[in-house]
Amino acid sequence: MSTLVDMKNKKLNERDVLDYVTVRRIDTQEEILRFNNLIESKHYLHNSRVAGKVVRHVAEYQGQWLGLICWSAAAYHLKARDNWIGWDDHTRRRRLGLLAGNSRFLLLLKPAEVPNLATRIMKLSTERLNTDWQQVHGHGIVAVETFVDPDFYQGTCYKAGNWIELGHTAGYRRKGRDYYEEHARPKRLFVKKLRKDATALLKKKNLPEPYAAGEVDPKPLCRIKVPVLGSLFELFNTMNDPRRRAGQRYPLACILGICAAAVLSGARDYQAIADFSAGLTKQQRRRLRCWRDPRTGKYQVPTKTTFWNVLTSIDPAELDMRLGQWLCNLDGAATDALAIDGKTVKGAWTSSQRQLHLFSAFAHDSSVVYAQCAVDEKSNEITHVETLLDEVALDGKVVTADAMHTQRSTAHYLVQERGADYLFTIKKNQPELLKKAKRMLPPSFFFREETALSEEPRSH
Repeated sequence: MSTLVDMKNKKLNERDVLDYVTVRRIDTQEEILRFNNLIESKHYLHNSRVAGKVVRHVAEYQGQWLGLICWSAAAYHLKARDNWIGWDDHTRRRRLGLLAGNSRFLLLLKPAEVPNLATRIMKLSTERLNTDWQQVHGHGIVAVETFVDPDFYQGTCYKAGNWIELGHTAGYRRKGRDYYEEHARPKRLFVKKLRKDATALLKKKNLPEPYAAGEVDPKPLCRIKVPVLGSLFELFNTMNDPRRRAGQRYPLACILGICAAAVLSGARDYQAIADFSAGLTKQQRRRLRCWRDPRTGKYQVPTKTTFWNVLTSIDPAELDMRLGQWLCNLDGAATDALAIDGKTVKGAWTSSQRQLHLFSAFAHDSSVVYAQCAVDEKSNEITHVETLLDEVALDGKVVTADAMHTQRSTAHYLVQERGADYLFTIKKNQPELLKKAKRMLPPSFFFREETALSEEPRSH
């Protein structure tokens, strides 16, 4: 087999090379080592390390390596790309693995020796990439992206291959999980669909195979601002700590603050809370008073077992009351309309072996829960209205409820004692009230005859 140097000394037939160049995936450790050595010695970045899942391609002609292409994980945040796709943040986190980035491209010949070779190699690589990605990683991909440094290249092979230029990046690079630093060298961003319906597919409710396997259930991220996390700590700092004081690394307020932030960010079990905790940044950990290891200077977070021990030993009623008060005082949480309703919690049982039934008051416009209490069964909600709402400021608010709460005592409590208005439902189970409403109100207030709905006017 002739060497690449020998080949350069021969007069290359451009048409012959373009017609017979091939691209294949490399997998053996020997070839990967050779691939990395060439990238580190000849690529302008001199760095073969890339992030996430990887597929490496080599372009060959008559057994000689003419070009190297490395595909790896797509960039985590790209405003222009995400706007081009049109997905929301949660969908992006779930389906980012369906994109790949062209992180390295090295042509081992000078462009003038075989014009259009880079374009040809890139075309062959993208044509087989989805198949290779599926074979290596178990799922397909639908689009690719790349960055072009305008100080070194013009992106000619991408433009010739019908890649779409979306503009320039903001000039930041990722340094650590949650930190970006400015490097003042914006890159040109190009994208290419591997299938015509790529952007529509990424936004579908359900993905078809073989793409569904590439979707992940992302860990909940903390969406609460650092100063607000500090207010969570202060909220829980005066609660009674059921643990023995000696040897506790984490204050009770730290643990409960993390739990509250985790649940508000989407965590639904102890493992999810622990995963959320592990993802907190240094600033977030410090604001929540996490324990700082004196040997390393790093802030540590509680384990799953610690969360379980604390949450199973504290007073749940006090925790719920304090958290409800905190939510009500958040900016933007104020509301003029509250709904009261109860739901049976699946998989939760009381000490008397009854399914847990929670009676809640929540905002219509934000679904923020203002208060809740446990009742034995749904019919007992009627007698717990005052218990539920006694600590909630109701003056000037409208309270809505289903037909079960269309009661004189409830209306009197809301209007006469608490200064609220109400909107109750009337059904056929209260025939006299329904007849009276039909005499007093126009037909437009009512739905079907089987289930009529009316607005009971404010009474005093």
